[in-house]
Amino acid sequence: MIRTIQPYRRLQISLLLACLTGYGWICANLIAREHSTGMTVCLVKRSTGLPCPSCGSTRSVMLLCQGEFSAAFHANPLGYVLGLVLLLLPAALIAELFSRKTFLSDAGLFLVSHIKRPYLAWPLATLMLINWIWNIYKGI
Repeated sequence: MIRTIQPYRRLQISLLLACLTGYGWICANLIAREHSTGMTVCLVKRSTGLPCPSCGSTRSVMLLCQGEFSAAFHANPLGYVLGLVLLLLPAALIAELFSRKTFLSDAGLFLVSHIKRPYLAWPLATLMLINWIWNIYKGI
């Protein structure tokens, strides 16, 4: 008999695996930093030669791990968001596991419903565009 996993449980497992992958990626980059060849894994940069809005996020999180907050912001401000997600998401998943509540799902639905609204969507899109222009200007 094959047991099916509930859809929300699958989402939780997927989010946890995404966080673990993120931790692994950051650790691998911290270890291999001395042997960097300057190659990029960004498909946008590889195909167009221009950085995407998230280019530099890995470097930013690595700098945050080392306590270099100003350099992390200069590398890519999105690194702060990514770092915060990598810290809070596993904690929320663990809390859900022990409390048997789905507050992460509720928070996600709340966030998605508000991001769709123009008063938030336009400023967020503008910030992403500014970040993208800044990445291009910095020549990442």
